Amino acid sequence: AMDIKHTWEKYQEIANVESGKMYLLENVRKTAELLRYSGKGYEWRTTVFPSVHTKEDIEDIVSWIRPGETYFLQQMRYEKTLRKGLDQSRTIDIPTLRDNLQRSFPRVKIAIR
Repeated sequence: AMDIKHTWEKYQEIANVESGKMYLLENVRKTAELLRYSGKGYEWRTTVFPSVHTKEDIEDIVSWIRPGETYFLQQMRYEKTLRKGLDQSRTIDIPTLRDNLQRSFPRVKIAIR
C-alpha cells in the first residue's frame, strides 16, 4: 500500500518538503510508478484532511488512479495526527465523496477505511 498524500502539484503542502528538496517529491512519484509496475498486489490510499484537501483535490488524485486499481479514502483522525493546530471546523462527508467519485471514475475501486 502507498499513501498518496495530496495532488502531485500540492504534495509539498502536506509533506512539508523544503523548496530546496523538491527532488524528494519526484522520488515519491517514482516510488508510486515502481509499485504500479512491480507485478505485486498494491493499493493506494489518501487520508482526507478537511483543512487541507478539497473535493477537487481528491478528484485530481483519483484521476491518476488507473482502472481496476484500488483506492481507499481514510477519514482524518485529529487525535492521531502529528500536525498540531489543524482547523477542525471544516468537514468532508467521506461517504458522499466516495459515491460522487465512483460516478465519475466507475472503473476505479474506491472504498472507505
